[in-house]
Amino acid sequence: MKIRMLKLGTLVALVSVGMLAAYYVAAPAAPGGGGATGNCLGAGASKLDFSAESYTLTATGGAVITTVAIKAGNTCIEYTSDSAGPCYAVSGIGTSTVTITRIGSGSTCKQISHVEYTTGPPVTTTTPPTTTTTPTTTTTPTTSTVTTTT
Repeated sequence: MKIRMLKLGTLVALVSVGMLAAYYVAAPAAPGGGGATGNCLGAGASKLDFSAESYTLTATGGAVITTVAIKAGNTCIEYTSDSAGPCYAVSGIGTSTVTITRIGSGSTCKQISHVEYTTGPPVTTTTPPTTTTTPTTTTTPTTSTVTTTT
């Protein structure tokens, strides 16, 4: 009887470990990791879920696009500033319109499966007030004296 209990306990332990391992293998990766779910930027990001060679992203409501992620193959490539190549060109980050284009080819430059992006308020820069100095000329009045003889 004791032998059977020991074997049953071992079996339960092995099944538990196996299920735990299966969970970690099948669980989606954390956002930003480019895991099986395909979510590169995580919650709050907008996603264009179609394959294309180029995209034009447009933010609305006065917002600007702050981050772009390209999902290509098993990789997520994140951009926070404009970039040109070798595989993808991204331009317009920090504005309301961003253009993404696949410029490379071959096994190192995979086809884009989807893109994701985040938006934020426009960055405002304050310019110090401009002071204009106008030169002034001081004029001293002159008096003329006329002498007449009679």
